[in-house]
Amino acid sequence: MFSGCLGDKIVGTWNGEKTSATITFDKDGSFTAKLGLEIKGTWEKTDGDYTLYVQGVKVGSAAFEGKVLRVTLGSGLLNISDTFTKA
Repeated sequence: MFSGCLGDKIVGTWNGEKTSATITFDKDGSFTAKLGLEIKGTWEKTDGDYTLYVQGVKVGSAAFEGKVLRVTLGSGLLNISDTFTKA
């Protein structure tokens, strides 16, 4: 599931441009999203974009738009739709 994650450009901490959200993508295929609440999940690269999962259920996606990362994430009480820049 996580092949090709090492050295991927998504790895690192990203700050929301319109929200105070932060998302950290780790090279082991895990992520942590914070916007008041915190959720942890996994990510995988799919056809050039990224799919985000929490407990094996798809909860969002991420895609590069130039140098910014567009993230849409919905998991219970934590919902994020924003563009992010690398910290």
